[in-house]
Amino acid sequence: MKHSLIVAILLFALTASFGQKVGSIDRGELIKLLNHSNDTVYVLNFWATWCSPCVAEIEYFESLHRMLSDNKLKVVLVNLDFPNQLEQRVIPFVEEKKLTAPVMNMTEMDYNSWISIVDSDWSGAIPATLIFKGANRKFIPGEVSREELFEAVDPFFADL
Repeated sequence: MKHSLIVAILLFALTASFGQKVGSIDRGELIKLLNHSNDTVYVLNFWATWCSPCVAEIEYFESLHRMLSDNKLKVVLVNLDFPNQLEQRVIPFVEEKKLTAPVMNMTEMDYNSWISIVDSDWSGAIPATLIFKGANRKFIPGEVSREELFEAVDPFFADL
């Protein structure tokens, strides 16, 4: 019994140390996500491991996720690295940064087929962030500071 408990603890520790699974998202799944009309505030950050401003701000989104995920807020980190770079770049990055917010790798490489769905004025440059709750939306092109991110999210909780 004692050995079983030790093995179980070790297996849990090993599993926890490998971090979360990186999922995938395509155009259709992104459209479904963007059309959620529940009382949850969604924060979608579009980023890539090769983008210095993206890497600089990723900790703010993780912090937001850890602080407010129980308060009807969902952060989704939409990764734009090529899908064939998932194993060698994205997963090691997620593990190194100890990200717990959901990370979804975009598999739709025809960016022009979905960028305007996120925001009609978005050029496609990253980082970029979309905050929404139902039809209420705020798009933020470019890098954000921690303060800017938290201030942008705050009005979405005014009616909760």
